[in-house]
Amino acid sequence: RDGAMRDGAMRDGAMRDGAMRDGAVPDDAGFFDPGLLFSEDFDGLADWETEAKNSVGPLPGMFDYGYTAETWHPTTVPGSMASMFISGSDPNQVFGGTGKALIVTYESTNNPNVYRSDGFLTKSIPPSTEVYVSFMMRFESGFNSESANGSVKLFRILSWDGVRPRSKFFSGGNSAPIYLFHWGRSNYGVRQRHAFRCDDQATTYYCTDPVITNAPHSINSGAMSTNFTSDIAMLSPELPDLVNGGFLPDTGTVWHDQVYGDIWHHLEFYVKLNSAPSVNDGIFQFTLDGQKIIDMNEIPWIGRNGTMDAKWNSVLFGGNGKYNWNSSGGFDASRERWIAIDDIVIRNSLP
Repeated sequence: RDGAMRDGAMRDGAMRDGAMRDGAVPDDAGFFDPGLLFSEDFDGLADWETEAKNSVGPLPGMFDYGYTAETWHPTTVPGSMASMFISGSDPNQVFGGTGKALIVTYESTNNPNVYRSDGFLTKSIPPSTEVYVSFMMRFESGFNSESANGSVKLFRILSWDGVRPRSKFFSGGNSAPIYLFHWGRSNYGVRQRHAFRCDDQATTYYCTDPVITNAPHSINSGAMSTNFTSDIAMLSPELPDLVNGGFLPDTGTVWHDQVYGDIWHHLEFYVKLNSAPSVNDGIFQFTLDGQKIIDMNEIPWIGRNGTMDAKWNSVLFGGNGKYNWNSSGGFDASRERWIAIDDIVIRNSLP
């Protein structure tokens, strides 16, 4: 199930021909790191963007699959942004101000309950029981307003079973287990939304057999929506308050600009499968700017009817989003938002 992808392409995506490369790769400095599976700073890649609103086109670099679906694309709506592109034209979109980065964009319409745009790139990795992913990320200035609720998906680590399409999820889809990271905003402030999907997807997709135990917040339908105050207080991290100075409070409501603002952040994720089906000893960790803020070690990634062959083999950057920045209809450039991703590192162990 974890073998190479077949040749060919889909209407709404693309796959790279050939098999995955096994083993470690040299890092950017040429040193051999036995745990390193992939690294990409985008600087050596040509400028690239999705070719149409429902077509990825040729894939950039060493990425293995792509998916796009959006309402506005520059080929049909001049002035709009493609769902994904690689560029260095705007120094605000590149970590360090020079070079290039991957830009993922999100659209809004006057229906905040609809995921109006989607775009992600997938990197296949050798099947692994544990995976660590690190990257730099920046939100566009003005990404969020205090009156706009919503949710956008930013990142996934998963096991794909080798059956197309790679863009089909849920209990009838082709991937499990999955870890999924959302950005969210509600009346309770900015949210860090962590979604857990377990194997096998037909019977325990939302991690119900057995359930996740000892989580820092309640989990509903496999999703945990946590704040940056009391939900992480047990780890006592000190995250800077970018609006008021000092550190974020451990009580009350915290908003997007206080946590993320429009500066670069270092995100690190670590997942490890449980030791056997239905055993609650799987791991998930989330670290923001060097501060570990989620640390869970009782996750049954492989459920009672799952298989330990469902190892992590894919990492996705980007995803779909829903929010409502503006109540008017039609295209408005002010209603598109971007995030920038740079300096990706993927390993099969903690560094």
